[in-house]
Amino acid sequence: MKNILSFFCVACIFSFVVASCSRPDHVGSPLSSDLPILTVTQAIEPSRLGKVVQVRGDVHEVCQDEGCWMTVIDSVNGLRVTFDGASFVVPMDLQGTVVVQGTVSEEIYSEEDAKLLAETLGWDSSEISNIKGDTRIPLMTATGVRFESR
Repeated sequence: MKNILSFFCVACIFSFVVASCSRPDHVGSPLSSDLPILTVTQAIEPSRLGKVVQVRGDVHEVCQDEGCWMTVIDSVNGLRVTFDGASFVVPMDLQGTVVVQGTVSEEIYSEEDAKLLAETLGWDSSEISNIKGDTRIPLMTATGVRFESR
């Protein structure tokens, strides 16, 4: 009987430790179920600028200092994502597919800054070398990120 009770106690402690070590399925605010999920290419269309959207994409790069930004890509385009008011971060080892909710905008970057940013967006060397002068780059300020696969 004593062995059974000891085994039960160890099993409960192990279950608690495993459960507390699991990763959450999202960071930031929960995503709305009312919005359609777009590709990166659809989300950066001019008609969607300034609107709240949800975007599904593959994580391409994550800030390695704090996880304070990431880039998500589809088969054609990339989108740099920052987090509303720096109120949350993503794991620096994040990989896989995510759905991000937030507002898409564009910012104008100098040629030098645009080339650096383009590297994080997965642009190839010929696309980067074609950047001349100030360039508009799409950005998203996200309120929440859901992890679909990691």
